[in-house]
Amino acid sequence: QQGMYVVCWCGEAMERVPRQGDAIVCSGAASFRVQAAVVIVKGAEADQVLYCSVGMPCQIQGVQSTYPSAGDAIRVAASCGLEGEATPGFPSASVAIADINGVYSFGAAALTAPAGDYRICWCAAESGCGSPSEFRVDIGKLVIVGAPLPSVRFRCY
Repeated sequence: QQGMYVVCWCGEAMERVPRQGDAIVCSGAASFRVQAAVVIVKGAEADQVLYCSVGMPCQIQGVQSTYPSAGDAIRVAASCGLEGEATPGFPSASVAIADINGVYSFGAAALTAPAGDYRICWCAAESGCGSPSEFRVDIGKLVIVGAPLPSVRFRCY
């Protein structure tokens, strides 16, 4: 579970229960009075629904995550955390990288993927995000909206 956790310590200077051999036995939460560290677990919320349009560059704002940073990334994939080919129609090997403002971008190229729903997987920047196996967190779906390309032609008057 993502969030911030405090690690506490029970040591020699603390009140302790009777010794068992040479070991100090810490008993109960009251024994752990000294804050030793803070552990931050980054993550992204599940069941998100994000949107892009066929024939346009895809930039996504509003990805809900804890402790976001530039370099966090999402990947369009059939399954999260597994090696696999890029999903056809998505630029940048199906990977969108977050900038310092939290906007995820697949780059300047237009999406050519057909309209539909696609699974999106998340990776924390600190994990590297260089391999499909690093995108382990299923955060929901990316809905691609728009008319089919390129076989349909429209004439507007």
